[in-house]
Amino acid sequence: MTEVIPQIINIAPNWAGVAGNIQKVESLTLAKKEALKRLLQAEKMGGTFAAERDRYIDDLCAFDLSLNNIIGSILEERISSQALYQADLPTVFERDEVKEEAELQAMNRNGYVISALRLSQDQQKAVLDDIAKCSFVNRGIFPIELSGTKLIHAIGDKSISKYIGVNGDTFWVKDLDQLAHQEHLRKLAFDPYFLSIAGAYLGCVPIHVQTNAWFSFPTFNEKNNLSTNAQMFHQDKEFAKFFKVFIYLTDVTEDNGPHVFIEGSHIDEAHTLGVPITDRIPDLEITKYYAAERIKTLLGPAGTITFADTSGVHKGLTVRSGYRIMLQLEYASSLYLSPVAPFSTPVHAVPELAVYPEALRARVMANYSDVERQAYADRVAGQTSAEYSGLRKMLQLIKRYLRGHKAGI
Repeated sequence: MTEVIPQIINIAPNWAGVAGNIQKVESLTLAKKEALKRLLQAEKMGGTFAAERDRYIDDLCAFDLSLNNIIGSILEERISSQALYQADLPTVFERDEVKEEAELQAMNRNGYVISALRLSQDQQKAVLDDIAKCSFVNRGIFPIELSGTKLIHAIGDKSISKYIGVNGDTFWVKDLDQLAHQEHLRKLAFDPYFLSIAGAYLGCVPIHVQTNAWFSFPTFNEKNNLSTNAQMFHQDKEFAKFFKVFIYLTDVTEDNGPHVFIEGSHIDEAHTLGVPITDRIPDLEITKYYAAERIKTLLGPAGTITFADTSGVHKGLTVRSGYRIMLQLEYASSLYLSPVAPFSTPVHAVPELAVYPEALRARVMANYSDVERQAYADRVAGQTSAEYSGLRKMLQLIKRYLRGHKAGI
């Protein structure tokens, strides 16, 4: 009996007792067994192993569909997700059980699906009002920080050109915690529609791990800039298994930076084809790995909702004109090797989760902890390198411009 089996029997005895399940684990490769063992250790200890992410980064490659199905089943026995699937739960959406089942099947098959539902104009306004209250910063060589209100006003009065260009052209929310605690964004993150489809895809109770938003503008098409803005093909390896909700808050045509997904590449992941998990893949090379007909561009009006497993290959197209505002929610099956900052503990109760059993509520909010948030901050502070000098930053800026100019950009 391999070392991981006693852990499984201890955590999920009923699952372990089903004929064939232990054999599934015994047939795993050694790397997958070791990855599963460490994940279950983290689950038992109530930790994340986040500080050892670099040491065990190869575990993320072990978490393929077959292993994740095992993990989901084991975690489901610990804390049941069945309460998520009640038909009469309060929601901001007009739900349709048949359409949701079709969406889940499409997720499993393709790795993404555009939802049959959208945010209404009133809901979009509420989201934008929440976003306006938060601070945003670009990832330029000379970072610029602006409030959401300032960004929205600069778009409206056409003064945004003062803040974008060779130095940077995408503004990301500065503190995801600030965004996550905004009222309407909190309601969306814990809405039964999102929680139930995330749980069904993950196979267990989903943990809310990220609420994010960003503003994208016409891009300086230099390689480092495209890579920083996730505008080159890549895959994410963030958790064992994860599920994202992308919401367009502006109309997105071919010119406004739509998302692009490689259909089904959450199954034949890029790293299994020889691409290191941290690498970006140039457009000219993508068809070495995937047939051109699998490349899908996702357009849609403001309010469009897309579900995606971004362990599949994807990117954002560059914004050629106008701008794009995006909201992203993310859920994970386990916090093992979590790369994200934990949220702060809510000051008040979360009314949206009151309809669920206590254990389920706690699991959904497992990434909300003041103690873990401080530990994460301390780790990041210890890893931060010295700030570049102003002169060195200026030289980088000049090099970026010259590379773009040489390429005819």
